[in-house]
Formats: sequence, structure tokens, C-alpha cells
Amino acid sequence: MDALGQQMQGFTTAQAQGDVFGGVGSIAQAFLLLIPTIGVCYTLFSLGRRLTVGLWNWGRPNAIRRAVSGVCLVGAAGLLGFMWVPQMPAPWRSARGAFAGGYRTAQSGKLAADWAAGSVGRCRTWCT
Repeated sequence: MDALGQQMQGFTTAQAQGDVFGGVGSIAQAFLLLIPTIGVCYTLFSLGRRLTVGLWNWGRPNAIRRAVSGVCLVGAAGLLGFMWVPQMPAPWRSARGAFAGGYRTAQSGKLAADWAAGSVGRCRTWCT
């Protein structure tokens, strides 16, 4: 979505400068960016619908299956949300995107703030 925003900014700049070809080019590129985005959204919707309907039908015979299918659906939704968490701003992240003390570097065991300051190597692993 950042690329689409950049194209719209380019269109606004071209419009302010009276550049017709720049504006048309920005709109064309934004349209071309939307094609794969719409395709991915449709694919995810189709797969999600098949998974939901399949689990719902599998769970119909008895209450135990219904409970298992419900837990699986909630788990799948939670997993999807967890995968999107790194993309969302979170209050526990520092300004540079690193967790405040959440991991240590592999080379010296110093905290992430030292790594962000450039005093430690770039390789990092989670704390144990």
C-alpha cells in the first residue's frame, strides 16, 4: 500500500505542476499495482471460505467435532492476526522498530538498544 500512496503523491505533484503525462503515468502505475493486490485478496478470500465451510461441515455430526472445528477456526484467525502484527505499529516497539529489550544480539549478548545504536553486530536472536 505504500507504493500506491507514492503513486498518488506523484499524481498530486504532477497535477500541481501541470504535467499531464506524469499524472497519466502515475494513475497507470497505480492501476497496475492494484491488479496483483486484488488477486491476492481474492485468493485469500477463496481459501478462507473453503477452510471455513470445510471445517463447519466437518463439525456438524456431533458437539465434539463442532468444538474442535470452532477452536481450529479461532486458531487460524489468531495465526493470521499474529502474522500481521509485525506490520502494525505497536506500543512496545521502539522508534527504530526493535523491541525494547526483547532480544539480544548473537555476538555479545547486549541489548537491542546497543545494536540499534550501532555498537553491536547486526546478527540478532531472541532472548532465552
